[in-house]
Amino acid sequence: MDLSTREGRREQGDRIKQAARDAGLTLDELARIIGCSRALIFQYASGASLPQPDRLQLIARAVGKPLHWFFLDEGETAESITAAGKPTAEQILAERLLLDSERVQIAAERSKAEQRRVRGDMEHLEALLSAASSPADDRKVIECCQQLQLLLAIEVKEDPEKLASVLLKHGNALIHLQEWGAAKERLEQAASIYRRIERPVLERDCMQSLGHANLMLGRVEEAIQQFEYVAASEDWTNRWQGTLSIGAANEMAGNFPAAIAAFEAAIAIVDERCVDPLEPRRTALPPNLSDTEVPRLFIEANWANLEIGFGDYVQALERSKLCIRIAQRNGVQDQYIEALLTSGIAHMHLGHLNTAVSSIQQALDVAQLTADRQHHSLALSCVALCEAAGRQPESAIAHGKEALALALRCNAQRAELLAQHALCEAYMVSSAPSEALYHAEQGLAIAVGSRLDAPQAQFTILKARALFASGRPAEAIAIAQSALESADQLQIRPVLLECHSMLARAALTAGDTRSASLHAARMIELAASMQLRHELWRGHSVAALSRVRGKRKDAGRAVFATASDLLAEAQRQLDLNGVSSIMEDPMAAELWQARLLHVMRYDGTDAARTLAKEADWPPLIDWLESRILSEGGKPDA
Repeated sequence: MDLSTREGRREQGDRIKQAARDAGLTLDELARIIGCSRALIFQYASGASLPQPDRLQLIARAVGKPLHWFFLDEGETAESITAAGKPTAEQILAERLLLDSERVQIAAERSKAEQRRVRGDMEHLEALLSAASSPADDRKVIECCQQLQLLLAIEVKEDPEKLASVLLKHGNALIHLQEWGAAKERLEQAASIYRRIERPVLERDCMQSLGHANLMLGRVEEAIQQFEYVAASEDWTNRWQGTLSIGAANEMAGNFPAAIAAFEAAIAIVDERCVDPLEPRRTALPPNLSDTEVPRLFIEANWANLEIGFGDYVQALERSKLCIRIAQRNGVQDQYIEALLTSGIAHMHLGHLNTAVSSIQQALDVAQLTADRQHHSLALSCVALCEAAGRQPESAIAHGKEALALALRCNAQRAELLAQHALCEAYMVSSAPSEALYHAEQGLAIAVGSRLDAPQAQFTILKARALFASGRPAEAIAIAQSALESADQLQIRPVLLECHSMLARAALTAGDTRSASLHAARMIELAASMQLRHELWRGHSVAALSRVRGKRKDAGRAVFATASDLLAEAQRQLDLNGVSSIMEDPMAAELWQARLLHVMRYDGTDAARTLAKEADWPPLIDWLESRILSEGGKPDA
């Protein structure tokens, strides 16, 4: 009889029951005789517990059986053991009793000691995890979670929910560190466990984080499916988070109508929290304002990003200011950085470059301080875009490269796309169109691979601009037309403006003044609708050049005056911001040169000289004098 096995213990229990029957005793009576509880004697009889040696000796006396009888295998007798002339069966079996009992006791003690050690280690790690979670130290959280998973994996059948909770915390910490692939693996494991043990709210918490990881990995369709599953929950938090994320994913994909619908639905869900159930028409303050204020912050922040994509920069700026205040009030760090970046981008497009850089620098400082690599990369790209707009190509290229390196290290697609965009703009300003073309094609490949319609349109026009600057107008025009069709379908006004601007320039180069005029009219319309006064001069500049080259003297004079006035206004704005002169822009120089030629041709060289001095740009005066000499005139004394 091997008492170390479940079967052996059951056999001994059967012998105890048989001995009691042979003695005419019930198990209850036997328990009273040996002085133990009824529950304990039934545990002995069932084999659930082994009786201690002294307790077994009491049972043997009570039922009139020798001690060794309780250790005999089935069919074995004491006589068969003693027949061989060996030690008596009593001695052998007594020794076996002691050995088996000691072995079982040692194994039980070892198991209990191991359990105590595991429980102690788990309690210690859980305390460390709690301390590392508030305030959050993601690397320590990950370290604690890894060790806890090793311990919990052994006892997963006993406590699967605890293992799932640790996996969820591990996955969220990895998301904070932008380790999207590793986060995805942990979150899928946690969601599977929660699904198995039927904890739907917690399962959807996992799916929400999993959708975010997939979104950052460029798996937009998969992310949307997960967000839709979360939004279908009856839990209020799941509903607004999932609905908001549906909007963010659609925004990234370029489906702006779907994004707007999702944001509106998310606002409606949040507002439910503020409705008095007894008086639905009256708005009631929630018990804790942050219950609705923080959700509203996330929705407003995403909405501001959507407005940036639409080219509604004034409204995006106002919304971002609101988000900055709410984020500061509630200590939501990542949304504070996002709002600062949105504010900076809006200011940049509105021509307030110094203000833009100041806002972006604040975001950069916070991202560096908190080791947030994704936002660090995004902020550097925004700085590079501002520097490219201010015609500072060297620093723009340096910041763009640093942003791209960070984005690649943290595998953040959104950051990588913005870095590629910034580098493309920087190289265009530095007159290196081949480098700009490379980064445009890199960004386009990412957007196409992830089925992101809006970025596809953006990088398509960037590619067209780079090709045009490289002296490949036919390719550039075909690609720009494709970008125009996509942008028109998606109603992305900033991309539409870029498309019409490039096609207008191409038409002027080809001498097609009619097409150039049509594109110029659309440029003026778009710039006015987006309140981009510093961009209006470009449209008017193309219109003026088109009319002059089309031999329309009087109309050309009027449009030249309008374009020059708008250019002067843009120059004053840049002077206030302390950035380089707008006259360094090739289109600005071309506008003034064409205007001076127009005046020189119809009003004489003196009138042209007077007008050149009004421009307050010495290289322009030098150019005019050179042109006068080349046409046989006299230089200015």
